[in-house]
This record gives sequence, structure tokens and C-alpha cells, in this order.
Amino acid sequence: MTTPHRLMLAAFGMILAAGGSQAATLIGLTADNALVRIDSETRRASAPVRITGTDGRVLGIDQRPQDGRLYGVTERGQLVMIEPDTGRASQVSRLNTGFEHGGRVVFDFNPVANRLRLMGMSGVNLRVNVDTGEAARDGALKYAAGTPFAETAPRIVAGAYTNSVSGAQQTALYTIDTLTRQFSLQAPPNDGVQQPRGEVAAMLPPGVAFDILADGQGGNAGFLLAGATLHRVNLETGAATPLGEVAGLPPAEVVDIAAMR
Repeated sequence: MTTPHRLMLAAFGMILAAGGSQAATLIGLTADNALVRIDSETRRASAPVRITGTDGRVLGIDQRPQDGRLYGVTERGQLVMIEPDTGRASQVSRLNTGFEHGGRVVFDFNPVANRLRLMGMSGVNLRVNVDTGEAARDGALKYAAGTPFAETAPRIVAGAYTNSVSGAQQTALYTIDTLTRQFSLQAPPNDGVQQPRGEVAAMLPPGVAFDILADGQGGNAGFLLAGATLHRVNLETGAATPLGEVAGLPPAEVVDIAAMR
């Protein structure tokens, strides 16, 4: 990190004030189609549980605010509900359009619209009714005109909505680009426009896993897993503060996390 130590401590204090200091349970999705349960306080991972019953490998996961269940999408466009304890998946629907994701996906529910935001590193930007599989193809991902990255094609590999609880009246979609290392507000979400908020870290691996835990009272806490290190993310500036390495992670990369409420 290039941020001075004093500023890092100040940023961490702001995170705690905005997002609460409660421990979180994170469900991690591995690249070889398994789930691991991570305790953010002890930073320990459970033994992986293999996902079964899917048509292909699961690419992304999230907890749906309206029913509290864990959902995912497979490489063949199958939308599934997954039991976190057993890994057993059941089909909900299938995408009615192709999804050229480019290798990494953002899979996160809009708590206000009860629609899934499904995006790919390729720049594709879909708005999906999970119950039917009907997908609207929204504007391709791009940086806002007039920003330092306006001419750069984004490589968005992670993203999440704030206030992800049933009955939410407002929300915001934040994304992470590991090419520019930028934390951005996607606004308008349907247009795919990235509004940079700040650098996440001086260095990032090509892929990271990110989600936001809402406390239901207006507080939001960002969690980022980069390699084996868990971070808290300041949702105002995007700055990531390392909490430490997670013990017990499997060899396969964790490609997505879902913060469970």
C-alpha cells in the first residue's frame, strides 16, 4: 500500500463507523466449483464443499435480498439456487441470451429493483429477472468522459450493491477494475458508466473477490479478498485495508464472495 500509515488508520476508522464492526460470514466460490465458508473475524476458511447439480461450472454467487437464498450462474447460462452447507444446486431458470463474460463476472442483486446485475470482464452488462431468465442487454462498461481513464477499456472483475436487504429504498453499485486498480461507482448502472472514486491498492492480482455487507440500518461494509488476504474497503474512497491472510483456503482461487446476512 502506498497510503501513509496514519491515513490508513483514519480510513479504517471511517470504514468501521460506516459499516459497523460486526464479524461477517463470507461464502467463497472457488475456480474449481466449490464453496468455502470464511469467518471475517478469525480469518479461517472451512473445508471446501463441492457444488453439485449444475450444468457447468459456477462463475459467480450472491445472496438475494428478497429471500435470503444463495444464487449463482454457470458458464452455460444456468441460474441456480445453491445450499451453502451442502453445495447442492437446483435450477431456477436459464438466461435467454448469450453471456460473453470474458473470464470473470460480476453477479450481484439490486435490492431495490429485485433484478440481478450480471456483468463480464468483456464489458457486457446485463439486467436479469432470475425467476424467468429474461435478460436486458444494457450499455457496455466504460469510464465516464472527462475522467483520467476515459479512453481505457475497463476490466471489471468484481462489484456489489449497497443496502442489500429486503425493502431497501436506495442502493449504489460499486465496482473494481484490476487493470486500473480503480474503485468506481457505476452510475447510471444501466448505462455501464464507471465513475472512479479512488485507487484500491498500489498492486492487485488480475482477479479479486468483493462484496458489501449491509446491516439493515444504513450501514455498509466492503470486503475484498485478494489472493489469500482479506481486506476491508472504504466505500467512500475505495482504499483497501488488509485484515490479514485467511487460513485454510483451498489451492483453487476464490473467484467470488457473498457476504451472508
